[in-house]
Amino acid sequence: AVRMYNLVQEAWAEHLADLRRQHEALPELERPWLASRIELMETTDMAVVVSQGQNELRMLDELGLDIRPHRERMNREDLAEKFKDAGDPLRLVFVCAMWMTGFDAPSVSTIYLDRPMKNHTLMQTIARANRVFPDKDNGLIVDYVGVFRNLEKALAIYGAASAGESPIEIIDALSAELDGAVAEILSFCSGLGVDLLAMRDAQGFDHIAKRDAAVEALLVDEETRADFTVKARQARKLFKALLPNPKAAAQQRTVAAIRVLHERIIEVTRPPAADISGVADAVDALLDRSVGAEEYVIRAAAQGRNPDPLIDLSLIDFDGLAQQFAGRKRAETDRLAQLLRQQAISSAQRNPTRHELVERIEQLIADYNAGSVNIDEYLHRLIELSKTLAEEEERAVREGMTEEELAIFDLLTQPDPILTPDEETLVKTSARRLLDHLHEKLVQDWRRKVSATNDVNSTIRRVLDEGLPESPYTTDIFTKKVQLVFDHILSAYGDNGETAYDFRPDVAFPPEVPADISGPVDVNKIADDVVARIRVDPDFAAQVAHQLRT
Repeated sequence: AVRMYNLVQEAWAEHLADLRRQHEALPELERPWLASRIELMETTDMAVVVSQGQNELRMLDELGLDIRPHRERMNREDLAEKFKDAGDPLRLVFVCAMWMTGFDAPSVSTIYLDRPMKNHTLMQTIARANRVFPDKDNGLIVDYVGVFRNLEKALAIYGAASAGESPIEIIDALSAELDGAVAEILSFCSGLGVDLLAMRDAQGFDHIAKRDAAVEALLVDEETRADFTVKARQARKLFKALLPNPKAAAQQRTVAAIRVLHERIIEVTRPPAADISGVADAVDALLDRSVGAEEYVIRAAAQGRNPDPLIDLSLIDFDGLAQQFAGRKRAETDRLAQLLRQQAISSAQRNPTRHELVERIEQLIADYNAGSVNIDEYLHRLIELSKTLAEEEERAVREGMTEEELAIFDLLTQPDPILTPDEETLVKTSARRLLDHLHEKLVQDWRRKVSATNDVNSTIRRVLDEGLPESPYTTDIFTKKVQLVFDHILSAYGDNGETAYDFRPDVAFPPEVPADISGPVDVNKIADDVVARIRVDPDFAAQVAHQLRT
């Protein structure tokens, strides 16, 4: 184990130096994957774990090996617990006659065998790499001494092979499966007009344009998107299973291109995180993204090791950029739909009467995915709904109420009863009085205490009975309203003082950007308008140049 540790240390340093040289020679867009490997190797800790024998110092000294620092570390640190911790940098251990019975480290994915084993010992050892762990698809056994010939016998003895299927797959067969999976994806994409290999080999803006065009094609309908997702996951699973075998290298760049498409599709179709304060006017958002201000990086051609980060704006072909980035309508519209849906859900949590707006948005998304709404109509209706949501978010200010008060007021007045202006004023006053009384009732763990919830319910009934106008609120309507308000309080106000009103995403629709939504939205025209504005507006051009350099 000590000799192997020394050999691996030397080979590790040589391979790391080689990877660094490769990294420097790669184009910018191909560096991230290799950079992650370099970082992993740079941060990996190794240790020797061996049982202690008599006269081990003298015996190993005679072999020119020094076990002292390893023995000191074994005595000083709990290496077993460190190795079990997937977040610890101790990722590689050289073990001899240790960590056999009772040792379990589910994150272990690879075991190297360099000594003969059979039967129970062999099964117990290879099982170390077969534990279930998040993001772990398989275990890898690297056999240096021909142990595999004993495996079938061990499987027969311990029952794993009795069903006719071996849990072990030979690397050559796995490599063939990966080749087949990649070929299937290439054919699938080709049928949609996507040249995946051309996208993989493209550079700079050409790569970005081809990627976005591919995403557009793969988002043509839900079935196509789902099919690609399944195929992409299978290819990546096989690729990960084949690592670190050199056979994986032949498909590394193609699998990386598949991963780029897969992750981009996920990015533009998944709901965003809770804080979506970046939602803005739909047309303005599309305009911003038409020049790729969020994610695209332009760098001058590298000369040696230090590329010049400065860009001469006059050298950028904005006509070409407009053509390359204008064809992203489907991806951008999907992104807008998910942002709008999440914002509507957040708004409905603060005011339950807005659930109808959530349902309208979700129905529109479902209709589009089913193919009953075309892309232009889809975007047009999304923009209309976003305007409706923005107006709804601003209504509390117009009514002279807080969001909390407006929610109570809406529950008491929608969809019935019909009120006069004077009666509406009385209802607003009742909503304010009710919240004043309730805030002192919402104590720690109030929802878990029957007495506290009963007190809240009775307070709602009493305050509303005292303040609501009697004529429009019949007994049936009053009873229904009390229940609606109680359900809302129960949902919006937590046991630990948190409320649905603590974090309110700010949805601002810039008034200086008018949006004509009387007809279909022409994203190509938007991109052209961006380029035109760049040419006549120096401040805007400078802003774009800054974003492109970032």
